[in-house]
Amino acid sequence: MSKKRKHYSPEEKVRLLKEHLVNGTAVSQICDENKLQPTVFYRWQRQFFEQGAAAFKKDQDKLDAYLKVLEKTIIEKTWSRNKSLAFWINAYNANTIKLILKNYPIKSIMDLNNGKPWDVKWIKIDQRTLSLNNIENDIIRPNYSEPRIHFAVNCAAKSCPPLLNKAWTEGNLNSNLERQTKSFINNPIYNTITSSNVEVSKIFDWYRKDFGDLKSYLNKFSSSKIGKNTSVNFKTYDWNLNN
Repeated sequence: MSKKRKHYSPEEKVRLLKEHLVNGTAVSQICDENKLQPTVFYRWQRQFFEQGAAAFKKDQDKLDAYLKVLEKTIIEKTWSRNKSLAFWINAYNANTIKLILKNYPIKSIMDLNNGKPWDVKWIKIDQRTLSLNNIENDIIRPNYSEPRIHFAVNCAAKSCPPLLNKAWTEGNLNSNLERQTKSFINNPIYNTITSSNVEVSKIFDWYRKDFGDLKSYLNKFSSSKIGKNTSVNFKTYDWNLNN
């Protein structure tokens, strides 16, 4: 007969994760990736949204507990595409926020590491030490060929697409990617699109090859359709912190 697994409340899980081992029970045994991650993620991220970086900095233990979950999670080959992609999006966003909080107060993420914070390898995950660029450009982009991720990962700048106010999961991945993409493209703060005038985020320039024919991609989501002879221009990116 298999040993019955003990059940923990979300609060107990956070506390236990901080201790790494509890009564000889490995962290992986009390971390159900589909249940604990979204619960912890949503709670600290909601608090971050409500309080802002300055207020949240003093209460980073929630984020640190979540990062410990990510670090200890074994990424299985049997995971579905949606499950693994959701994991990596959550990992990117959580570690970006950790980077900001660790160095707060700052005016811009570009103030860190001579303007190249994405190249620094400091993220322990999947038995590797990774940079944010490793996660985005060596794992997510080449392995998933999903242009909508550019509206899911967040670089902590004002011109970045807003963070989703919940965890990415296997079940909500596609619907939220669709929602985030449509919301970003049609938001006048980030993009101006009419039939005769188009000025869009530099994201569409930097990652142009991910989107294929750019006009067609924009027209797929935009409420205003771009005219055939209309040129696409790009806005200046605001790297000020989005807190």
